[in-house]
Amino acid sequence: MVQMAEFYLPDHYEFSVGKIESGWSDDNSNYNIQIIKLKNSNEEKEVTLATLGMSDYLLNLPDGRQLRQELIISMYDDYDNEDIAKSILSISESACCNGKALIRGQVLTDSIAVTPGFRLNSLYVTNPSPLGDKILSHGQSDLVFAYLIPIAAEEARLIESKGWRYFEDQLEDGNIDIFDLKRDLVI
Repeated sequence: MVQMAEFYLPDHYEFSVGKIESGWSDDNSNYNIQIIKLKNSNEEKEVTLATLGMSDYLLNLPDGRQLRQELIISMYDDYDNEDIAKSILSISESACCNGKALIRGQVLTDSIAVTPGFRLNSLYVTNPSPLGDKILSHGQSDLVFAYLIPIAAEEARLIESKGWRYFEDQLEDGNIDIFDLKRDLVI
């Protein structure tokens, strides 16, 4: 009988995204969730922040099914990763507290702390396709990675009025650089 190798999330992150450089956690939290910073192996100036430990909690989908989830966000490394990490940690703990998974097309308004003057202060939830196919090859049927894209209030309104599919088409058609927190808006 062949025994399956045990799944270890930090190894999967390093295999599919890049080397772990650092991490953050909140010692006062009721959840054992950390944020790790990965140096993207495919690009010299991109980094990814990812939750570690969120998948220890079962979360509910609107249709009643349950899953385990981890959150991922990528950006150029010239932004304050610590403030963004704290925002992602807060979002992940909130999801675990209320037991609700983040779903594709969802917009989290005013949810990201970035340097004052940035227009991108909300997050759009989608699948992790910007990181390539390796991230999906984990063999855990109930584990889903939610990819977060920083967006502006105007883009949040666009998603609300025209839908998430339209927004994703605009990102793709406009060749929008989602790693740049000072990027041009879709609209």
